[in-house]
Amino acid sequence: MKKIFILLLCFTFAGCSISTDFKELATNGIDYTSVYISERGFGNDRFDIYDFTLTDTDKADLASFKDKDEDYDKKSYFFKHFLELEKKDITAYDTVINDVDKLEKCDDFKYMYITNGYNEKMYIYSLKENKGYCFILEI
Repeated sequence: MKKIFILLLCFTFAGCSISTDFKELATNGIDYTSVYISERGFGNDRFDIYDFTLTDTDKADLASFKDKDEDYDKKSYFFKHFLELEKKDITAYDTVINDVDKLEKCDDFKYMYITNGYNEKMYIYSLKENKGYCFILEI
């Protein structure tokens, strides 16, 4: 009985972390899919990838997003490096790379980068395509 309780508790906490991954987009309705969930390392290290769409693009609040700039190029290099490192484990690797390239070429491309010292998160998004990705690296 203890084992069942512990397993249920683990699944509950694992499910909760996914919903908090999008807290910066809380005012936007969002549909998302896990593209890649890395194996958790010591201390819950992770590199996760989600794709997402906004459910109501007319009410989208993208005030925290920035236009593509030199800072984006530097920060995205970091995430692309981890994509390359995990390439063999990411079944949708080619799709992610192609989608990111396509989004970066959109004239309405936006991004948001968040860090707190222990984790890095980057959202990329195109309103016209209503497509985006969220990359999370936690160490």
